[in-house]
Amino acid sequence: FRRVLFRSYSSAEAAVRCLSAGADIALVPADPIEALTAVQEAVRGGTLSHKDIDASCLRVLELKQWCGLLAKRQHPREVISLEEHGMLALKAATSAVRVHGNDDVLPLEQYHHLACFAMVQNNDIDPASGFFHYLSQVYEKDTDIAYINADIDDEALEQFARDTEVADCVLFAVFASARAYAGTVELHPRLMHAARELGKYRPVIAVIFGNPYIEQSFPANVHVVCYSDSKASRGAACLALSKKSIHLL
Repeated sequence: FRRVLFRSYSSAEAAVRCLSAGADIALVPADPIEALTAVQEAVRGGTLSHKDIDASCLRVLELKQWCGLLAKRQHPREVISLEEHGMLALKAATSAVRVHGNDDVLPLEQYHHLACFAMVQNNDIDPASGFFHYLSQVYEKDTDIAYINADIDDEALEQFARDTEVADCVLFAVFASARAYAGTVELHPRLMHAARELGKYRPVIAVIFGNPYIEQSFPANVHVVCYSDSKASRGAACLALSKKSIHLL
């Protein structure tokens, strides 16, 4: 049913149909402005009842009241430094990291040569570059680094395999956040093919940023799953890969 809504209706149509069917909330439309404008026009045109909209709002507010979300809370204001803010973010990101699979594949320090591939669904390589910068601080041995997107052809793939054949471990950093209305949460088939080809005959580590669903199908001995690709999550991933910890206040 979800796919039917995504593929058959615009944000405007989906929102109006959703509320007409009796839902109280049209949740996360692809284009919120389009959805809101359509709902307003539907109320003015009589397609949606102003009374029903008010009743939906009241039900939502009553549930928020029941959950305590509307209670006023007084929190003392406290100014913290950028360093303190960064440490708090790292603490939260470290708590969110999950390591699944063969834990003996870690830490990275047991390997003499690492082949690292950043897999990106678009042309934004900044998060991957930031991750490799942090990685260099916890792993100082020989490292090969490459960036791969879905446009990779067989010739380039074979060249990567030849260039990294001396590495005794392969690390994939996967940057492919799940997107609403994309129709799938899976990694591009071409990237999956590249992972299978480049990871042959060696231990494989997959660090997955922002899309935990990929873990189910991505070929690796161990998966390090991170909440997002933020700076804090990238740092937390490197701590998990090295099995190191820092003192977090």
